[in-house]
Amino acid sequence: MTFEDLAYAMGGLVMVIIFYLLPWLIAAGRNNRNRSGILILNLLTGWTLIGWIASFIWACVDPKGE
Repeated sequence: MTFEDLAYAMGGLVMVIIFYLLPWLIAAGRNNRNRSGILILNLLTGWTLIGWIASFIWACVDPKGE
């Protein structure tokens, strides 16, 4: 394995982690007051498609109802 292969593998891993945590990143960026709950839901059930979608929807919902 060359250094270039390792760099590509590490870059791919970083991209997967960012995509996996995307609901939490959205919630944190929108200053959602439920961001800790979204993170917990995302970490515990995000590996299932349903858990990831649920945390994504929760992150996109406006908590203030505006």
